[in-house]
Amino acid sequence: MMHESIENCETPSMENKKRYSATSLESMIDFAISSLETNDLKAISTRVLTKNGSSLRQRYSIISSEVLENIDSVVCHASSYPYALFLCHMIDNTKVYTVSLVGGME
Repeated sequence: MMHESIENCETPSMENKKRYSATSLESMIDFAISSLETNDLKAISTRVLTKNGSSLRQRYSIISSEVLENIDSVVCHASSYPYALFLCHMIDNTKVYTVSLVGGME
């Protein structure tokens, strides 16, 4: 997995596509600001962790949802690497669905 992460960072991006391998949260934010040309960022996470760092498996209920259309976004994925490494890329003119969830213990 480490070799694959390094290959992903070294692979040239497709024409007119912005990609970046961020090695810290600060460099991830800097990439988002420079790519989107704004300081007005909204961070969205798809994972909730417990205090001990594990994912919490439980039933969830949707409490609200929103569709954001025709927006530019920067998406970053955590990589399998012993240090902080996020593979980031910009997506132009896309539709984003955000959903707020509330969980209950099983």
